[in-house]
Amino acid sequence: GLAATPVTISGVTITGGYSGKGGGIYGYNTLLAVNNCVVTGNFASDSGGGIYIGGAYSVLTVSNSTISNNSASYGGGGVATSNFGAAVTIQQSSLSGNSAKYGGGVFVHNDNGNALTITGSTISGNNVHSGYYDGYYTGGNGGGVYLKHTPLVISNSTIANNTADRVGGGVVSYSGNNAAISNSTISGNSANYAGGIVQYDPYSTLALTNSVVAGNTATQDPDTGNPGGG
Repeated sequence: GLAATPVTISGVTITGGYSGKGGGIYGYNTLLAVNNCVVTGNFASDSGGGIYIGGAYSVLTVSNSTISNNSASYGGGGVATSNFGAAVTIQQSSLSGNSAKYGGGVFVHNDNGNALTITGSTISGNNVHSGYYDGYYTGGNGGGVYLKHTPLVISNSTIANNTADRVGGGVVSYSGNNAAISNSTISGNSANYAGGIVQYDPYSTLALTNSVVAGNTATQDPDTGNPGGG
């Protein structure tokens, strides 16, 4: 395939956008850097209300930016990648007030080993909601962050006051990859099950170092949950 193309977006406000994927910014097969930007008030009818990036050779790096009050009908009110998607790094940035069905702040479903890295950032006040579809309730998972088949690294960050009406107010890591959280705080998040963080896999690890997971609320397992055992 073609090499990913470098693109940098700096020092702008992106608002009022509407698209299927990537209401504010859409990138595919690109090394996309979003620096010193405000991405706010955008909508995606599928995923990535603020930013969507696709392609296994893509990399998204969000730096010193604010991604706020965006929404998506499916995944990633703030930021999303899926379908053998991109490596995503969020650094020195704020994701707040975004909403979706899965991953209010961030939604990453990668089957290729590409990771989500969050450092020096705040993910707060995002929410996910469930809906009744074809006889089943769907969505409502991962108020702050939702990952599937994706390694996770969070450092020097705060994940706070996010809400999920079903599972994982702060973070949901679903199926098959390890998560490492260091020097970070996960607090004030709420859900029906596992208010703070939930790891759905008996074979992967969640490593917490110098971190606080406390003050989250849920009907069951307020701070941490691991329904897969282990």
